[in-house]
Amino acid sequence: MPADSNDRDQGSALLLMPVAVLIVIILGAIAVDSSITFLAQRELVDATQAAANDAATYGADVGQIRSGSGYTLDRSRVDEAVRRAFAARGLDRVDLSYEVVGGSLVVHARRRVSTVFSKAIPGGEGSVVVTARATGQARARR
Repeated sequence: MPADSNDRDQGSALLLMPVAVLIVIILGAIAVDSSITFLAQRELVDATQAAANDAATYGADVGQIRSGSGYTLDRSRVDEAVRRAFAARGLDRVDLSYEVVGGSLVVHARRRVSTVFSKAIPGGEGSVVVTARATGQARARR
């Protein structure tokens, strides 16, 4: 008795199920790693913005302001304010730098974040570098 075409096609859907499950697992892993990276970047941006704001005010050279020489930044106070802002948020191993541009203080931060699933992918590094930049400026009250 010859097999008709309907009997031969019955098992083909069964073969697609393992592939579909694998695709769902891979998409879930990508979503988890992406969310870890996004959260780490948001935390770094938040800390960088706080550091720029804190350093622009706390880092002011009070002696220069009182003597009427204008607003200048004391580098040691700026360093302290930037370090405290990151320490308060529990962020360590962050590459920090800052520069004074015009009357503004620009803080740059860079951090390597470990991912969970990309380590298992051939050629995957297992970590991602996130960066942030924020500007703080102190202005006189009117």
